[in-house]
Amino acid sequence: MRKAQREVTDPKAVEALLARGKVIHLALNRDGAPYVVPMNYGVKDGVIYLHCAKEGTRLDLLRADGRVGFSVVVNYALRANVQGCESTAHYASVCGAGTARVVEDPAEKRLGLEIIAAQVAPLAGRDFPEKVVDATCVLAVTPERLSGKQNPPPPAAQG
Repeated sequence: MRKAQREVTDPKAVEALLARGKVIHLALNRDGAPYVVPMNYGVKDGVIYLHCAKEGTRLDLLRADGRVGFSVVVNYALRANVQGCESTAHYASVCGAGTARVVEDPAEKRLGLEIIAAQVAPLAGRDFPEKVVDATCVLAVTPERLSGKQNPPPPAAQG
């Protein structure tokens, strides 16, 4: 990492950042080029859960190649200056790579949906009608690499 002072080196801190995000940008492989799609997600016990329709491009690509990359940004704020080159962004982010699979087990599928809902909409209910669960595809990503980076605002600007 070019700016080593911004690297988040503690694995627990990286996982905590991942647990604070709401949207993950998932990169899949499409004919030797990336195909990136933003998705809601939830993470628990080192597994990232996502949901999607039961058919479509992302599932076609995952069935052909389960390797994925992803990124999550939390607390993004631009501090613009009159001189553009003096502007900066304050943020925390996580990037990673791993493998994705379609969750087939009904209990894990329901658990995945509960984990997503808890992270994205913590005040929403967790009562998923069976027909909704049946109509939804849940994906599980097992990260093999995670890295974190941050540029927090100065303490005076945080208040």
